[in-house]
Amino acid sequence: MNAKPNPEKPAIVVFFVIFAIMLIASLMFIFEGGWGAIYIFILASAVSIVIAFLFFTYFSLYYKWARWGLATVVLFTAISLFDLFHNDIIDYYSDKITPKKYKNYNNLFSSAPYHKQGKTISFLSKREGPGYGSTTTVVFLNDKNELILIEGAERLYKYDTYGNLIAEYYIRQGYYANDVMKSCYFDSRNNKYLTWAIDGDTVPKPITFLKESAEWNDSESEAFFEEMKQTTDAFFIDDEVYIYRKEPENRQLNDLKVIFSKDNEWYYFFLPFNRKYEERDEEGFLRGLISKNKVKSFMNFEEWESTKLDSEQRKGIQPQYTSYDNKDFYYDLVIDGVTFNISDYRERNTNLKLLTTYFSTPTETMEVFAHLKLYSNKNLHYKLFNDRGRTYIIKDE
Repeated sequence: MNAKPNPEKPAIVVFFVIFAIMLIASLMFIFEGGWGAIYIFILASAVSIVIAFLFFTYFSLYYKWARWGLATVVLFTAISLFDLFHNDIIDYYSDKITPKKYKNYNNLFSSAPYHKQGKTISFLSKREGPGYGSTTTVVFLNDKNELILIEGAERLYKYDTYGNLIAEYYIRQGYYANDVMKSCYFDSRNNKYLTWAIDGDTVPKPITFLKESAEWNDSESEAFFEEMKQTTDAFFIDDEVYIYRKEPENRQLNDLKVIFSKDNEWYYFFLPFNRKYEERDEEGFLRGLISKNKVKSFMNFEEWESTKLDSEQRKGIQPQYTSYDNKDFYYDLVIDGVTFNISDYRERNTNLKLLTTYFSTPTETMEVFAHLKLYSNKNLHYKLFNDRGRTYIIKDE
């Protein structure tokens, strides 16, 4: 009978070969980085597994410990492959058990514009959709019910009541916009504002320093602020401390700049920081600094004064189905009797039993389900729809 082969020397060789391969691959991964290093590391891991597999396979014919080693290598390989292809396995299984009726639902992000029965859902912004990030900053209505879209910080668009683009303006340089009040677009760093959303004027107007405030101490500034809050029709506070402390008018080196309206003009003065100027939501999270008549953006409509109702009744947004492991969420968007069938890929936070929340004013309604928002206004011939910061317009073709 042939003697059992001695595994000691082969084991040492296998150990040092695997160690050398993985050491080189790890060093490349650490110091080089990039996809090339990742591919080499994966290849080195695969080669190491194959070497270990061959070693244990050969000696498993003679030794029990080698059989355990072989089983460990096989189990480790199976777990690694399952982890690597986990999403593909889930996708395959989920697709197999998803009812056929949902196969024809459209992913809105990749399918827009989505046409159906004389209506179209399309991106409101020219720079959203595949190939772009979500750049919508503010969407609001001016006094003429014209929709104003501010994209990023420098692109402005104006739409009529039918949702048609009627004007656009690109702020090319020298304007640091950071807030909107009464349809005016403010650059509080440089003390100027634009009225383009109101009258189409592209020439910035100055925000005037309140001269008498130069001699105030902190108590006097705070006292004026409390009085001003009651008399002005609009104000906001900004807190770019390092910018404002460098302004020559800020003799007290205060942290806050207050911009307010008086007799159709805009003025500013400085104010020491105080937590009483902070605004928080119902859960106590900081929203920002207090303001008055800040522009009501579609993006945060639910923060504004309105009637709120939680209901199981579905109107515009009608959830239908979530696939296995919440891989896909399917819902119908019903607009004036037209039903758009929409799928939402990998939405893991959607529960079909969630209540729909309705925020309403005499002219506006915002319907909110999970991360979806549907806005309608009696003065507009279109609707707005928002999905995780991306805004769509729904109108007649």
